[in-house]
Amino acid sequence: EVFTLRSSQHQDFTGSSGSSYSSLLRVWVKAAMIACITIIAKENNPILLRVFANTSDESKFQYISYCAVDLLEEKERNLPAPTPEMKQEERDRVLGLRRSGMFLGLLYPVEDYKVFGYVMSTGVRLVLIVDENDRQDESMVVAMFKKIQALYTDCASNPFYKAGQPLTYPKLDRDLKDLVRLWNDGRFAAK
Repeated sequence: EVFTLRSSQHQDFTGSSGSSYSSLLRVWVKAAMIACITIIAKENNPILLRVFANTSDESKFQYISYCAVDLLEEKERNLPAPTPEMKQEERDRVLGLRRSGMFLGLLYPVEDYKVFGYVMSTGVRLVLIVDENDRQDESMVVAMFKKIQALYTDCASNPFYKAGQPLTYPKLDRDLKDLVRLWNDGRFAAK
């Protein structure tokens, strides 16, 4: 297990001799396993970026997400397209993937993180940045993407939401935090 010091939880106190014991007191918390979730519109602009890691450097995750867009586009271009030569069952499989959303797998490892990608049938892209020590298998990553996709679909179905605009729904934020908490606590279920 990876642990990190959350500086806001560090407390200074003075012992009976008057010396400071602040360097001795440490409050350790388990590091977030999901560091960031990004939703990228079809036009390649991020419409949601939520950082869950213990950091104040959001720009780092913006950069990682922007780099992921290039890899997502490359992987999308390399996906099989249905052709007349394909057997009907193979064509149905390829078309079904494109209609329901596609898990594009591990896009790349970077620094202390692994970056996964998913493309929805609408062209909206999801990026999940997890700690390099996260041991969830890919089926759980796919399940997380499907849950994020469902949350996005709920927001996008709002008649007042205009596609491509930033997602600023408090319920979405709460639901994402709940999903991340379940994942990080090891209680996330694929159901």
